Amino acid sequence: MARFLITIIAFAIIIWGGGMLYQSGCGTIDCVTKTFFVQEEVVIPHSSSTQTKQTPTREVVKRETAVPIPTTTPTNAEKKVNTPGPLKVIHDAVLGENQLELTRAGVINQTNNERIIQGLSTLSENLKLNASAEAKVDDMFAKQYFEHVSPSGVSVDELAKNAGYAYIVVGENLALGNFKDNQALVTAWMNSPGHRANILNARFEEIGVSVKRGTFEGREVWLAVQEFGKPLSSCPSINPFIKQSIETNKQQTESLQVSLNALRQEIDAMQPKYGDVYNKKVDQYNSLIPSYNQLVEATRVLVDSYNAQVRAFNECIAR
Repeated sequence: MARFLITIIAFAIIIWGGGMLYQSGCGTIDCVTKTFFVQEEVVIPHSSSTQTKQTPTREVVKRETAVPIPTTTPTNAEKKVNTPGPLKVIHDAVLGENQLELTRAGVINQTNNERIIQGLSTLSENLKLNASAEAKVDDMFAKQYFEHVSPSGVSVDELAKNAGYAYIVVGENLALGNFKDNQALVTAWMNSPGHRANILNARFEEIGVSVKRGTFEGREVWLAVQEFGKPLSSCPSINPFIKQSIETNKQQTESLQVSLNALRQEIDAMQPKYGDVYNKKVDQYNSLIPSYNQLVEATRVLVDSYNAQVRAFNECIAR
C-alpha cells in the first residue's frame, strides 16, 4: 500500500506599505510581515499485502515549522525643512553710488566659496529652486511681510512643491537690508548661526537664489532669498511595480491556500483512507502543491529585492 506524506514549510514574506517622503509632515514606509506555508510532497515507502488487493492509499499529513520572520528598518521618509529666523540688516550700507547690484550668480558664488573654505562640496544651481526663491521674494514685496511663512500660510516646503521640486530636505535663508555687495550679504548670513548652518549643511546639494530691490515698509531695500535642497533623485528609488507584484502574488497565494485547506479538510474527514475516491482527492490536493510553492518562492524573491531597495533608500536619506 502506497502512502504519501505532504509537508507544509513556512516561508516568511515581508510586505511593505507606506507612503511618499515628506519632511514637513510626511508619512513613513514600513515593512509589514506575512507568513505563508510552503507545501511539499514526500513519498513514504509502502508494504504490499498478499491477502487483499487494494488501490494504493495516500495519507496527507500536515506539519508546520516556524521560521524567523525577516525584518527591515522602517524607512524614515520624513522631509526636513531648515528655516532660521529672517535676517534684517537695514543700516549695513546706504543705497547710492558705493553700492553694487546684488546678483543671483554672485550670491551663489560667494556661498560656494564659504563651503569650499570648510572643505564642503559646492552647491549646484537648480532652476526650480530659483523659481521658488523668486516666488518668495515677489510675495514678500507684494504682501509686505518678512517671515518664512506667508500671511496665507505658504512655507518653504509648499514653495518647493509648487515649483515642482521633489526633495528630501530643504532650507531657506532670508535677508532684508541695504547690503553693499554679494559678499556683504553672504557674510551677514555667515555671521548668523542659523543661516550659517544652512550654508554649510553637508546634506544640501543644490541651491536657488533670488535678490531684488524694492519698497518695503516705505524704505527702498534689498530682499534676498536662498533656497537649499537635497533632491529626491539623489537617493535610489523604490520600484512601486515590485510592491504591486507582491500584492498580486499575495492574493493568489491566499486563494490557493483556501483551496488547499478545503481539500485538506475533506481528506481528513474521509473514511476509509484508501481506495479510488480517497486517492483521487489526495492527487487533487497534491497537484496544487507545485503551483503554491513556486508562487511563494517567487514572492520571496520579490520581497528580498523590494526590501533591499528600502534599505538603500533609508541609508541614503540618513546621510
